[in-house]
Amino acid sequence: MLIPKPGVKERRPLSIPAVRDRVVQAALKIVLEPVFEADFLPCSFGFRPKRSAHDALQVLIDEAWKGKRWVVETDIGWSWGERTSLLRLGPGRDRSRC
Repeated sequence: MLIPKPGVKERRPLSIPAVRDRVVQAALKIVLEPVFEADFLPCSFGFRPKRSAHDALQVLIDEAWKGKRWVVETDIGWSWGERTSLLRLGPGRDRSRC
């Protein structure tokens, strides 16, 4: 099934994963999430369980009250290419042997 893309006349495919695929994805998440979660720093909030944008904002507010006034804004949209995928897969190879 093709659905229209916003703002253009092109269409994109709409795919809904089968129940079996969703069960496998959920099982992998249950197994792999604790393994990799142990490697993340406490100051990392993106796509992590029980961490939200509101939590990140609260850290900024707390740091501001402590007198820290520097905030760095960055755009990492360029980094979602092949190079980043290889970096993410690199460390995972050691963990996938368990």
